[in-house]
Amino acid sequence: MSMLRVWGGKLFSLAGRITLVKSVLLTYPTFHSANSMVPKKVLYEIDKICKEFIWRKRDGNAGLHYVSWNLMCRPRDCGGLGINSCYKHAGTLRAKLAWRYIQNE
Repeated sequence: MSMLRVWGGKLFSLAGRITLVKSVLLTYPTFHSANSMVPKKVLYEIDKICKEFIWRKRDGNAGLHYVSWNLMCRPRDCGGLGINSCYKHAGTLRAKLAWRYIQNE
């Protein structure tokens, strides 16, 4: 968390923070959700951390959320930014995990 505050506040533009969230911060929980049961509360908190990281101001204060998280998580061709919310995909990943468990019985 402390490194996110430093990175988001001084080193990255808004586009850089969005890219970091898409490529790094949301890939780890998605990977773990695909291979084990992660509580939805944990996934919700990770999404919350990502939202705060994207909209944080340069001085470290909380910024104004100009666009809703649901809109940002839409695909690019539907007007969103293509961010994969790990909380929204939890059901799909759990179904995939259950299917693999059933197939390996």
